[in-house]
Amino acid sequence: DTLNADTLNADTLNADILNANTCEVSNSASLGDGICDGGDHNTPECDFDGGDCDEFNELYPNCNTPHPWLVGNGICEEEIYNNVIFALNVPECGYDGGDCADADTLNADTLNADILNANTCE
Repeated sequence: DTLNADTLNADTLNADILNANTCEVSNSASLGDGICDGGDHNTPECDFDGGDCDEFNELYPNCNTPHPWLVGNGICEEEIYNNVIFALNVPECGYDGGDCADADTLNADTLNADILNANTCE
């Protein structure tokens, strides 16, 4: 079978083309730039930031943050970022992508023995 203009339909077109008219963001140049921008960018209409948020959405499907680039950046964001209060140190965000330690999961096996035994050293 050959593909021609008469057989093309929405199912065969690229999502970026389909959503070009419905994706409304203030900076369209940031779509598909390799950084998951979140917010209005991370929507089906914007093809999840031009595909930039695909991995983030797969890893943290219930992490609702306007700042997904902060998850797993090496810094534990717990309370305030740019004067906005939010917490990434929650199970839904993988405890900030592993940047924060979950106090409930810490136990003697995961802590440094020197710290645990500091008061027993003779």
